[in-house]
Amino acid sequence: MPSINGPAMPIKHQVVAEMINTGWMFQMTKVVEIMAGAALLANRFVPLALAVAAPVAIMTFLLDAFILDAFVQYFTGAVTWKYLATELLDVIFGGACVLFIHAFLMLAFWNYYSPMMSFRATPAHQLNATTAAGKNAGGKRAALIVLGAPALVLAGINAIWIAGMVNEWLIPWSSLKLLRLQ
Repeated sequence: MPSINGPAMPIKHQVVAEMINTGWMFQMTKVVEIMAGAALLANRFVPLALAVAAPVAIMTFLLDAFILDAFVQYFTGAVTWKYLATELLDVIFGGACVLFIHAFLMLAFWNYYSPMMSFRATPAHQLNATTAAGKNAGGKRAALIVLGAPALVLAGINAIWIAGMVNEWLIPWSSLKLLRLQ
């Protein structure tokens, strides 16, 4: 669990601290992440797992993306470049990577979600399967390429980053504390 103690916590840390203080919200978020990840790895209930984990992926990105105060603090001299760089890396590896990969996977499984997007739904026994199957295949392919390329690049960089942190050849765990110093 992240530390909830500190002098001036950014908004992300305040939100996480409040989630931890509820006694259940942070743990429930982690349970959703673990169960959705296990379902994806096991290739079971993939569309459902993606739909359930979508709010977590969106909030992860939004919490990581709110770093305007870090830019203001950097330009006013309140924080160092290392602190700002850490915040930027957190946006890329913590938020953007999760959101791009999640969006790519949801788009790849779009056929499972498209019936829910009907403005005027008809009962399943009246639906003609041939009309729904071939709609906008070219646009979907282009969108998969546009989202897939950054998702794969970010996933690869994220895997190297995590492996480097775990093995401590990229960034030793002890130095992470130093990066957050102002």
